[in-house]
Amino acid sequence: MGHSAIGGCHWERNAGALLEGMIIYKWYVDVNGDGSWLVCNTTEKGGYYTEPASAFEFIWRSPRETMCGTGYYGIRNYAGMMDSGEWVGLNATVWSGYHWLPDFSEESMAAAAEDKPVVPTG
Repeated sequence: MGHSAIGGCHWERNAGALLEGMIIYKWYVDVNGDGSWLVCNTTEKGGYYTEPASAFEFIWRSPRETMCGTGYYGIRNYAGMMDSGEWVGLNATVWSGYHWLPDFSEESMAAAAEDKPVVPTG
């Protein structure tokens, strides 16, 4: 995981006043065949920086091995800004779509033929 701050803009924020993170979901199917997205991992509001900045970049690379076993994964990304002592923007997220992991060509193609999970809401 890495991050960088980019400064020099009129709307520059103090050090630590921007953050970005993600929640990693895994699609689980229970014994009754009902599926749902469960949290596999999270960055816990990761990626603070130490210099004033106007933009913030969050880079995270998934390990080759899956975190929670083979299957469908999705990422919900969020960002926030400190404004008058309160974090704003954290309730707005972006859903990545879902992806079969690990992505070995034949396994990924076979997984594409299976029933796909539904997109989470909220």
